Amino acid sequence: MNRRGIVVFNTVVTTSTEDPYPVVETNDVKGGLHSVPTILDRQKIPLPRRMKGMMCYVEETVKTYQLVGGLDEAHWQELDRGTAYMYSQDPASAVWTIDHNLGRYPEAEIQVNGVWAEATVDHDGKNRTIITFANPVAGIAQLK
Repeated sequence: MNRRGIVVFNTVVTTSTEDPYPVVETNDVKGGLHSVPTILDRQKIPLPRRMKGMMCYVEETVKTYQLVGGLDEAHWQELDRGTAYMYSQDPASAVWTIDHNLGRYPEAEIQVNGVWAEATVDHDGKNRTIITFANPVAGIAQLK
């Protein structure tokens, strides 16, 4: 695709921090955050514009992906957004069965009476986590 513009061989800066005009579009830089309509468009990002750690938002999936460990298509991973599911158990139970529908095997952080607690964490598939305690307890589990 032919584009109009000026080819630049040095750093581009604005004349002032109050300048309202951008000096570059995000999809024209190496690395950084790109935004594309489809996965196919993400695949078309040229290798010279890719960097490990760069991110790309894909509109069709409504997800952000990151290049981890390489630059080719196999290295795109869905960006982890931290705590993905919060679960509260009340009344007390020795076994907490959590149907979270995250589609993966999350880590679990557990609080009982406001204190981090240890328990056995198992997964019954990618959408269910089972937490087992020695005695019945009530509390909160954060699945990440």
